[in-house]
Amino acid sequence: MNPMLRFSALALCVALSACQTAAPAGAARSPADVPLSGTSWIAEDIDGGGVLEAVQSTLTFESDERIVGLAGCNSYFAPIQLSGTTLRSGAIGSTRRACPPPR
Repeated sequence: MNPMLRFSALALCVALSACQTAAPAGAARSPADVPLSGTSWIAEDIDGGGVLEAVQSTLTFESDERIVGLAGCNSYFAPIQLSGTTLRSGAIGSTRRACPPPR
């Protein structure tokens, strides 16, 4: 797999691990109470370098056991395991399209 794609997917997973969903006023919720299945995320910053508007990196929790996404030109996918506040990824696969040069 392309090292840049692998890094982008890993950076996206790390960035999302810091995300939280706000609980309603007065309700105490732990991150483990928030379901990720069926949610989609768009990277707004990767490792402090920002992102290009024309190149979106996405992450979608297709189910509690699989993620899919887009890292600019190529798509990626991986099995996952969710346990409390821990997310573990299996081997990450990707498409191998002939993409324009990196920006």
